[in-house]
Amino acid sequence: MQPPHVEALWRAQKSNGLGVLALSIDKQESTAKAHMKSRGYTFAAGMLTSDVAKMLPKPKGLPVVVVLKIDKAATPSARKGAVVFAEAGEMFPEDIEG
Repeated sequence: MQPPHVEALWRAQKSNGLGVLALSIDKQESTAKAHMKSRGYTFAAGMLTSDVAKMLPKPKGLPVVVVLKIDKAATPSARKGAVVFAEAGEMFPEDIEG
């Protein structure tokens, strides 16, 4: 799924509890921030640091979309997400509609 579709989905569903976190593989944080700003993306983004990479398996392709179900009843520090969907490679709007 390309970022413009992610942005549209997030804007449409954020009031229903959808959260989005993009992880950049850019070498410089400033490059990633400039890209997000120039495209008008407002969903959350962070850097794929070595610490994050230790927790996530190396993907077989890019981009990677992972959908988590979060227990919103838990306190923020105790929230854990269960993976409900994962896909490597480009996704299209029709892949998520319905």
